[in-house]
Amino acid sequence: MNIVHIAAEVYPFSKVGGLGDVLGALPRAQWKAGDRVCVITPLYKEVIDKKYELKRISLEFDVWIGGKKRKCRVFEYSYDSTYKVYFLFNRSLFAKGGVYTESDGSPLANSTERFVFFQKAALRVVSCLAKDADIIHCHDNHVAVLPLYKKLRYKNLRARTFFTIHNVGYQGVADMREKGLFGLPGSYFRKGGDLFWQGSINPMKAGIIHADAVGTVSPTHAREILESGELSAGMREIFVRTGRKLYGVLNGVDYDEWSPEKDRFIWKNYSMSSLDSKQENKKRLIAELGVDVSLEERPLIGMVSRLVEQKGVDILLEAIPSIVSLGCGLVVLGKGNRKYEEKLKNYQERYKGAVCVRIGYDYLLSHRIIAGTDFFVVPSRYEPCGVTQMYSMRYGTIPIVRKTGGLADTVKDWDGKEGTGIVFEEYCAEELFKAIRKAVNIYRNRDLHREISCNGMRMRFSWDKSAGEYRKLYAKLIES
Repeated sequence: MNIVHIAAEVYPFSKVGGLGDVLGALPRAQWKAGDRVCVITPLYKEVIDKKYELKRISLEFDVWIGGKKRKCRVFEYSYDSTYKVYFLFNRSLFAKGGVYTESDGSPLANSTERFVFFQKAALRVVSCLAKDADIIHCHDNHVAVLPLYKKLRYKNLRARTFFTIHNVGYQGVADMREKGLFGLPGSYFRKGGDLFWQGSINPMKAGIIHADAVGTVSPTHAREILESGELSAGMREIFVRTGRKLYGVLNGVDYDEWSPEKDRFIWKNYSMSSLDSKQENKKRLIAELGVDVSLEERPLIGMVSRLVEQKGVDILLEAIPSIVSLGCGLVVLGKGNRKYEEKLKNYQERYKGAVCVRIGYDYLLSHRIIAGTDFFVVPSRYEPCGVTQMYSMRYGTIPIVRKTGGLADTVKDWDGKEGTGIVFEEYCAEELFKAIRKAVNIYRNRDLHREISCNGMRMRFSWDKSAGEYRKLYAKLIES
C-alpha cells in the first residue's frame, strides 16, 4: 500500500504535542510492515536551525494565496527509498516563528495563510511525487481543508482521503475576513456552508464533511464525540447532520524511546526484575529539582502536560493543598495558560520543598520525571488518547487518571484484585483527591505498590498494532 501522511508536526524535526509523536512513529511502523510511506510537513525555522541533512530537490512551484503568488521549495529527508519526509518551504511564511506561535509565544499573525499555503502545496507535491498513492492521511485542523481541495482540483488523483482528528478542541477557526485566502467559492462560507461556523471559518468542519473517512485516536473518545456536544466541542452536530461514522484507533508508544531498560536520559536503567533501581532515579530527581529529601520515603507525584483546562489543571490546582496535607510531593513540567502557570508557581512558593514547577518543554526532564516519580497524574477533562499514562506504566510509575477517552482505554483501575492504575470518574477536585488518597494507601503497602507497578510494565501499546488497524481501515476505504 502507498500511503502519504500530511501534518503540521513530525518528530524529531518539529514537535509541540502528541501529533508530532504520532507522525514520528506511525509512518515508521507502516514502513516496517512493508508499505510505501512518505510524510509531507512544513519546513519551519526551528528545523532549519537544527541543521538536519535535508536535500533540496528540483521541484519548485508557485501557490496562489489571496491573489498573491507564493513560491514553494521542496526538501527531502530520506530514511529509505520507500520512506521519505518532504519539507515545504516559503520564506515569508516559514522563515520565522515557531510551529503555531511567534518567537515570543503569541499566536501567529499569519497562521491561516501559512496552513492554507501548506495544504495547497502538499497536494501539488502529491500530484508530482506520489501520484500513485492509495491513501492521503490528513492529520488535524491544519490540513482539514485538503480533502475538499482534492475533490475540487485534483480529480485525477485516485487516492482516498483519511482525516484524523487528534484534538477536537482545536479546530483552526479563523476570522471570516480571511476567507479570500482559501480560494474557494463564496457558497462555502455562507450560513450553512461547509466552512461556516457561527460567523467564522471552521476548517475541521470541512474535513469531517469532505474526507472519505474520519477517525480519532482512541475508541472511547470516538464514542464520546458522537454522544456529547460538550466533549466534541460542537462537532457532534456535524457528525449527526452528515451521518458520518467516526473510527477510533488507539495511538501507540515508541518503545525505542520509552523503555526504562535502555532510556539514555534517565540516571539508572531498570526493568521489572530490577525495579528497586527505580528508587535511584527518584533520589536523583529529588536532588536535581531541589525538593525535600524526605520525599525519598514519601509518595512523589509527577505531571508532564500542556497547562490548559483540557488537561485538568484547574482541578489539580484546587486539590494541591489537600495533596500536600497527605505528605505527598508534586512535580509539574509544562507550559500553557499563563493563569495556570502563575498559580502553580505560587503554590511552589507556598509549599517549598513539596511542590516543584518547571515551566516549558523539556524532553530530557520529562523522561526523568516519568522514571523518578511514584505516581503520574493525568486528570483530563477530556483526552483524545494521551500517551504519558502509557509511558508511565512502562516505567512502573502508577498512573492516576480520569475515566475519559484514551485514558479509559489504557488504564484499568485497581479493584483489589487486578489493575494497572487508579481511575476516577467525576471531573472535580474532590474525586481527584480521593484517587490520590488511594495512591497513598497503595504506596504504604510496598508489595502491593510493586504488584501494580509490574502490571503496568507488562502492558504494551505497540505502534505495530495501530498500523495494522489503520491498514484494515485503509483497505476498507479503497474497496468502497
